[in-house]
Amino acid sequence: MSVRNVLLATAATIATVAIGSPAHAVVFSLGASVGSSPTFGITSGGITATFTSPAGNGFVVQNTAGLFTFSPALYDNNSFSTDSLTISFSQPISGAITIPFAIQDAYGINGPDTLSVTTNVGQSLTFGATPDGLALGEPEGVVSFAPAAGTTSLTLSSPIAFAIGNVTVPEPVSMAILGAGLLGFAASRRRRA
Repeated sequence: MSVRNVLLATAATIATVAIGSPAHAVVFSLGASVGSSPTFGITSGGITATFTSPAGNGFVVQNTAGLFTFSPALYDNNSFSTDSLTISFSQPISGAITIPFAIQDAYGINGPDTLSVTTNVGQSLTFGATPDGLALGEPEGVVSFAPAAGTTSLTLSSPIAFAIGNVTVPEPVSMAILGAGLLGFAASRRRRA
């Protein structure tokens, strides 16, 4: 088999894997950040997620085992407040984002128990929560959506204090696609020579 054919076959395989296969997940795990308050960053899969909130907000990464179904959590200690949290990514995110969350409203007095997400490109969604049955029965839910093209940040807000767990995004496939393009270019140059 000629070098050209090998390069073309390799490029086709990489392109098929990159485009036709589901992307692997990149998880921004809060586990190594216990005790951190925004602003702080977590790097995973070649992407950095930076968590920030306005000055004076009480977000901190805490062990929440037994309180929520996920632990640790980036937890807002300013109970009965309306603090917001922004998550910025070092590169645009494409594909489904998943974030477990809990609303700190165990007694149902500050409803609705929702978490709103607004992207930097103007996409806005609201997610509902239901009691989890643990400890005080804090309502929980999951943010799960595919952001619009060009999304590099999310702002989360709720009528009351909230907490989030690990943030999961798809692994970027841009490097695999770039590799396929370079191999294809090399094959075409070789063919002309």
